[in-house]
Amino acid sequence: MVYEDLFSRRPDNKNSASEPHLLLEQIAAPVDRLAAFVGEMPVFVPLLSVLLAPFKHDISIAQFMGSQTQVALSVTEMLITSFVGFIAYQTLFVYFFGATPGKYFVGLRVVSVFAGKKPSFTMCLLRSLSIVFEFMLLGFP
Repeated sequence: MVYEDLFSRRPDNKNSASEPHLLLEQIAAPVDRLAAFVGEMPVFVPLLSVLLAPFKHDISIAQFMGSQTQVALSVTEMLITSFVGFIAYQTLFVYFFGATPGKYFVGLRVVSVFAGKKPSFTMCLLRSLSIVFEFMLLGFP
């Protein structure tokens, strides 16, 4: 289900003859966004597992050697790699396909608020960075 965006520009009845008909912007329902998020898991989790596999080996060796500093360093590297992997995943899928696999499966598309079309690479990157920053703030926008 898609809801009408209450903040979008609407055609004015007085100027409707002089202006072309503006399409009403729509935003996705929270249920659709949740379904898209769940749909990301079969694609993103295996990719993340491949990215993090070398760090698991490093942690095992560090634990065997008794080096807590090396374990902490490897865990920090895993977190940074996870965030960078997520940013690359979101940015590249949205830039090249207009949606991530989960959004595509649900039928959602990412569009620029300003132009109403597929966002630029910079906008895709900023969008991904804002998602990661929101996650780091425990979901507070």
